[in-house]
Amino acid sequence: MASERANILIVDDDLTARMEAQQCVKKLGHMAMLAEDGDSALHLLTRNKYDLVLLDLLMPGVDGIEVLQRIQSDEEMKRVPVIIVSGSDDVEDIEQCKKEGAVGFISKPIDSETLAAALESCLSTKHV
Repeated sequence: MASERANILIVDDDLTARMEAQQCVKKLGHMAMLAEDGDSALHLLTRNKYDLVLLDLLMPGVDGIEVLQRIQSDEEMKRVPVIIVSGSDDVEDIEQCKKEGAVGFISKPIDSETLAAALESCLSTKHV
């Protein structure tokens, strides 16, 4: 499945981080939609079909944990794998994300090779 174009939602309140992630995703041949906060992400998730979500953990308002919880509580949305992308390397944050259903965790700043490996892993094992 990795050779197919995936539709990926990138959620981050930092414009630079969003643009860097978008550039990496597009370089890998996938499509990227951007959301600048948790509310926007949830809105897009209810209206569009995504193959994967790259989700910032620390955002004002609805943070990444709450977005992840809402995704997991919805029958349709919970089928979409979520990779947390965060500047926090707090072990408790990582464990909570895994507990809430995240399939991966990438530290900021995003390394394109790490992102490529994470996308390849998630998209090749995703059950359609």
